[in-house]
Amino acid sequence: HVSLKDLGALAGGLIALTGGPDGTLARMLRDGQADAAEALLKRLKTSFPGRLYVELQRHDLPGEDASEEGLIGPVPAPVGAG
Repeated sequence: HVSLKDLGALAGGLIALTGGPDGTLARMLRDGQADAAEALLKRLKTSFPGRLYVELQRHDLPGEDASEEGLIGPVPAPVGAG
């Protein structure tokens, strides 16, 4: 695993996806940790300026749309649907 600090230092030239319904951000939102999810999203956006994409998936699996609003609302970022 790579720490967020190290990830930020190594992020040059890379893109990042938020991880879909099983990603850390979606899990935080489902667990009622909206403030922590927003802080993480802001940190990722800072580490990946113009290269962070919100990953949305629609496979009729539980939790896919439960966190969608929280992912696309607080910190504007491009959306990639899978």
